[in-house]
Amino acid sequence: SEMYRVRIDEEYIGKSFREYAVRMLDEAASVIGIARGSDNITNPDPEFEIKAGDEAFVVSREPPR
Repeated sequence: SEMYRVRIDEEYIGKSFREYAVRMLDEAASVIGIARGSDNITNPDPEFEIKAGDEAFVVSREPPR
């Protein structure tokens, strides 16, 4: 497995970290944190709100779509 920093699709803006993380599990990818500007937020609260420009740190065997 590798760690990737990926752009979060616009459809998740305003949704919770939980919603995004569950969706990524469907792709066999584990989300371990969020990059927001110069901040790296590891293991965010499940209700953490995804905002425009956020990126995710994802662990998976292949780059997520």
